[in-house]
Amino acid sequence: MSGSMLTSSVLSLSNNLMSYVVQMCLNFVTTLLNNFFYDAFAVETNFYDMVNRNTFNIVNLYHAIYIFAISILIMLFVKKMVETYFAWSNGDPDNSPFQVLLGFVKALIIMVSFGFLYETFVNIMNSLYQSITNSAFGDTSGLADLFNTQKDWVNALLNSMGMIFYVIIAIQYVLVYFQNLSRGIEVLILRLGIPFACVGLLNADGGVFKGYIQQFIKVAFTVIVQLTLLRLSITFLLSTHIILALATSTMALKTPGILSQFLITYGGTDGRAGKIVHNVGIVASMMKKH
Repeated sequence: MSGSMLTSSVLSLSNNLMSYVVQMCLNFVTTLLNNFFYDAFAVETNFYDMVNRNTFNIVNLYHAIYIFAISILIMLFVKKMVETYFAWSNGDPDNSPFQVLLGFVKALIIMVSFGFLYETFVNIMNSLYQSITNSAFGDTSGLADLFNTQKDWVNALLNSMGMIFYVIIAIQYVLVYFQNLSRGIEVLILRLGIPFACVGLLNADGGVFKGYIQQFIKVAFTVIVQLTLLRLSITFLLSTHIILALATSTMALKTPGILSQFLITYGGTDGRAGKIVHNVGIVASMMKKH
């Protein structure tokens, strides 16, 4: 008798523990859901305390990179003009000096105005994301309250094996959050490296600049699709469609890998299809010369 009571107590304790884990994870994710988009595109909002204390100064860091990139841009511009159009010892003489000068000016403009251009790009993508979510799901501000008030979605499976599915879904939600933060660090690195990418505009093919811009676009659509799937999974979960919620949260977690098969970048990246297109373009230009 004592053994069965002990087993019952252990099962009850484990169920209560899993219920607590699920509620904490879901409350954590739903509370921060509205910030997920800017976690990916403005990750510095998470450590503004360091920025305000001047422990980490992003503006000065960008200025240091910007000044160094400007020096490299000027040096390569002069070198390219002298070697290609005066000494005729390097480069492609068929590419007019005006095009090189135009690339130099474009690089300077983008370096100087990238902050404004990036902010505009993020606002446009955020408007698209908000339009999609508001049209499909309505207001998302009260999700955390719904999880606290509607206990049926937990109690329905509290004493069954189905509770394990809730734990899996909750963990996947948290993984999506950390995946989003990692993507935010990646975007921060891309933003800091944009002055060096602009140097590629001196070349006729744009160098790595094309692939760089495509990477921003790929990240934007990845974030929009992933967060939309996450919101759909939460809707299924609140409606106790546990299997659909699990399938959707799994798809949300796999979104970056899935979209990478379609949104392939090239120009300094590892996309095979992009490299093929790039190489075909080179071959075509060589055939025209002959």
